[in-house]
Amino acid sequence: AAIALPSFERLILTNAADKYRDDLYSFLVLARSEALARGTSVTVCASTDTNTCSGDASDWGTGWLVFEDRDSDSTLDTTEEILSVYQNLTGRSATLTFNGGDDI
Repeated sequence: AAIALPSFERLILTNAADKYRDDLYSFLVLARSEALARGTSVTVCASTDTNTCSGDASDWGTGWLVFEDRDSDSTLDTTEEILSVYQNLTGRSATLTFNGGDDI
């Protein structure tokens, strides 16, 4: 049992990391399809409260938002619609960071 437990714990952590990756990917696909359907910019941003984009754009561990970014400024304004919200409800500590790159 002492040998199997560390392997099982690693499997659980690997599965959780895969889930976060897959969830983020599905939100990016949603953002792209909404942008095409609406003919406007759609932005995905990190969020800690499900209502606003967080100040630390590199920390995606607690959740993120997809919103229609009508003025293309990458900032959620009160007149812009939130299309989808992801919130980390697992109760586990998660670190998901984004190191930059091109817009989609």
